[in-house]
Amino acid sequence: MKRLTEDVRTYIIDQLKDDRSYLERQDKAAGNHIDAAYWHDMEEGAELSDHLLNNNYFIIGTYKAKQWLGDYALNAIEKISNYERDNFGEVYTDLTDPEKIANMLSYILGNELLNECKALQMRWDTRLNKYTLQLIINELELRRGTA
Repeated sequence: MKRLTEDVRTYIIDQLKDDRSYLERQDKAAGNHIDAAYWHDMEEGAELSDHLLNNNYFIIGTYKAKQWLGDYALNAIEKISNYERDNFGEVYTDLTDPEKIANMLSYILGNELLNECKALQMRWDTRLNKYTLQLIINELELRRGTA
């Protein structure tokens, strides 16, 4: 599952870079040289995983999902089943749909990556800014290949 985890890591890093660029453009447009720009819809670091992993699909299309899951499909189903039983008491994901499996797996793997991130843990209850995003990006990039 290392390959899948690294794919999710890359996806998160790309999303964070886009968000950081947005905040930098906001600062520049407002004439600010400090961390005054925040996401208008995100208050705290605790909401980052939902922002990154729940607002968009990681994979769209059955074919792409099957290709991405590859030989890990059964491992993915097991991981999703365990996660959902532990967190919700039953399995809600349609385990017959490769696209839903891929997207739920990316959500779980992404949460695992973000939960290990010290920079995010330090800002869990506070608003994120472009500097915090850069710290999270740096940490995720430093941990590449360690999943």
